[in-house]
Amino acid sequence: MGGRAAIIGKVMGPWTMSYHMAGTQNFLLAVGMGETAKVNKMLRQLMPLTIAFINAQFAAGADVVVLADHATRNLVGPYHYEQYLLPIHQEITSQVGGPIILHVCGTVRTGWSSLPGRVWTPTTSSGRWTPRRRCGRIGDQVSLVGNVNNPQTLLQGTPEDVYKQARYAIEAGVHLIGPECAIRSARRSRP
Repeated sequence: MGGRAAIIGKVMGPWTMSYHMAGTQNFLLAVGMGETAKVNKMLRQLMPLTIAFINAQFAAGADVVVLADHATRNLVGPYHYEQYLLPIHQEITSQVGGPIILHVCGTVRTGWSSLPGRVWTPTTSSGRWTPRRRCGRIGDQVSLVGNVNNPQTLLQGTPEDVYKQARYAIEAGVHLIGPECAIRSARRSRP
């Protein structure tokens, strides 16, 4: 936008869309039961939709598109990511007309070097995987984005809380500061 702000698009990936099309429980049961052909068929059927929507956003002027694919550790292990989703993400990134930010809510325990593209938005900033630990672990393999907590810091915290968390992330090596995920609409009650 006039060189002053980035236009950031967003699309759901085939893994996330599979949750909606088959039902999260049904899809994850197919993954867990080793129904490889069924899982791959669903992912491959949905992948063209993701690619078309990403390219449409670039054609409309997006500078970057966030690819949200919710393959978090509490739902998917590293083996399943590498077996099913990594090849899909690699194909998507090779068929789109601009940069992609891969967004995965929660904690991810896949190999950092296997993540496609160069930008990633991990969204769990508490516990063992603090921004400092993430940045120390991945070096320059990918760029980290986000790392400002939504529910506590942005929705319930003070401006000083936001400032402190943003400064911590910058000092840790996070490349682009922003919310860890989409910010839901909320109204704070006034005393």
